[in-house]
Amino acid sequence: MSEIYEHHLADIEQILALFPENRFTHVLAKVLPKNANDQNQIRWSSDFNMLGSLFDFEYAERGPVISAKKGGKSRGRSIPEAVFKNFSWLTNNGREIRAPKVKMLIYAQYPEMRLSGFKTETAEIPASLSVEFTKANPELKRIMILGRTQYGGAIAIIVMPQGNLLKKVLASPGFEGSGVIKLLRESYIHENDLQQKLTAVVERWMPGVRRTIDNTTIPFNGNQVCGYTLEDALEIIPNANKDGDYMGVELKAHTAKKLTLMTTEPDMGLYKEDFTKFMTTYGYEKNGEWRWTGVHKEGKRSAKSGLTLRIMGYNREESISKQLNREELYIGMFDADGNLAAGWSMERILGGWGAKHNEAVYVPATRINTENKELKVSGHKYEVFFGKDVVWCRGTNPKKLLDAILDHAIFIDPAPKCDPANPKNNKRRTQWRVNQIHKVIPHLYEQKQEINLLK
Repeated sequence: MSEIYEHHLADIEQILALFPENRFTHVLAKVLPKNANDQNQIRWSSDFNMLGSLFDFEYAERGPVISAKKGGKSRGRSIPEAVFKNFSWLTNNGREIRAPKVKMLIYAQYPEMRLSGFKTETAEIPASLSVEFTKANPELKRIMILGRTQYGGAIAIIVMPQGNLLKKVLASPGFEGSGVIKLLRESYIHENDLQQKLTAVVERWMPGVRRTIDNTTIPFNGNQVCGYTLEDALEIIPNANKDGDYMGVELKAHTAKKLTLMTTEPDMGLYKEDFTKFMTTYGYEKNGEWRWTGVHKEGKRSAKSGLTLRIMGYNREESISKQLNREELYIGMFDADGNLAAGWSMERILGGWGAKHNEAVYVPATRINTENKELKVSGHKYEVFFGKDVVWCRGTNPKKLLDAILDHAIFIDPAPKCDPANPKNNKRRTQWRVNQIHKVIPHLYEQKQEINLLK
């Protein structure tokens, strides 16, 4: 029996009731044009960042542009695409049916972003998105509702508006300044829960620990002790959810103003093609192992490695949506002869700096060597203290990241190692770092709030 994905609703409150605040941060609406169907795709907006910063995507490239219309100079270049990592349709009886291939396609030559691939894992699509339906019912209005879960997932419905619902939706405020994408609700009530949990762990010393994948707390004595201890205090299993540490919020415990934002690895150049050759060419040998270190700022040659970090093909005065199908748009590390030693495609950057980083909390931390004999006996080396003054940030996008790199607010400070005799000991760690996090935050985020957790 086929599922019914169309919802006949008469009021915005009926829509919002399907997307409870304790699970969804955003509820967006778009009135669909007559020809919007699975074959023609659905034009969503001119800026992919409208969804790219909210939802969790897997970025890839689709195929060559075949249009010879406006922007024909892009003919033959790739159309960037991004597949929702978690997209489901909500049926009219409350079932969520996963649609694993829903994607946004970025046509930079216009520019515009479209959605397609609506088929569910049971090989169905909402009937109202079929070509047959749109041909048979050209005047029938449809509204697509897209809800964003706290973890960056998407739940969608098709509303067949009753009464004056269409008029109410069109009168709703535009999302991110859009005239066609309407914001029915934006809510972050999950912040209250996280804030309460953080309040309970600040301003007291605790042993350095890590929570294991089987949910057991054990001593931890490595450099990441502050981050792991904070996660344990909040009952978070490390790496169990790659969409954010706590209900989609990224937690950044830092002992100094210098900290690591992300560890996105290169997907271009010699580093990608032959890691050992890269390390022995641009790194240095120490006790039989090769290491690659040094601060790398855009346009400045690193004295340590001899490599220069550059953003290629980027115009900061132009919308990044217009630049995404330019093959020359990427970040690269170049040697003195102009060889690409390591590089990051825009797809890699978009995947690394996406929904996971759209909301972040920066928590100050202190680490000391413990003098507690009982803790030492039980295997603990450190005690950790979290300060009460945190910075809560929201709203970032890849353009902000690129601009911050150009302004030297973000730099690459790598720390991989290579053991040619024992490759299993190899470690890849490319750290994207900042020196003064509180100075950089305004460059990276639309909103910031300084919070004293004990007030």
